[in-house]
Amino acid sequence: MWNNEEKAIELILALKGNASVVLESVPVSNRNNYDNIMEALQRKYGGEHKQELYRMELRGRVQNSNETLQDFALEIERLLQLAYPGEHHPFLDIFKTDAFVNAIRDPEIKHA
Repeated sequence: MWNNEEKAIELILALKGNASVVLESVPVSNRNNYDNIMEALQRKYGGEHKQELYRMELRGRVQNSNETLQDFALEIERLLQLAYPGEHHPFLDIFKTDAFVNAIRDPEIKHA
C-alpha cells in the first residue's frame, strides 16, 4: 500500500501540461501530501476537469491493506464510471481489469 507521500509522488509524476502548473500553488513543504495536491487540482479544475482527476486517481489507486478484493473491485468500477461517464467501449473493460489486477496488494493473487 502506498502511503500519502508515495501517492503524492506518483500523482506529481502523472501530471502533464497545465495540470503540472498547479503544483506552483502548493507550498513546497506540502508537496509531499497527496491530499494537498488533490485539493489544489480540484480548486483549479473543479467540475470541468474532474474526469481527468478521476483518471489520475484510477491510475494511482492501489488496494488498501484492509480492503477486500470485492470492495477494491467496486472502487475501481466507481472510479472508472466517474472518469469515463456514459462511455461503454470494450477497451474500458480491459482497462478496468488491468487497473484492478495491477493494483492488487497480494503478489500471489496478482500473479494467479
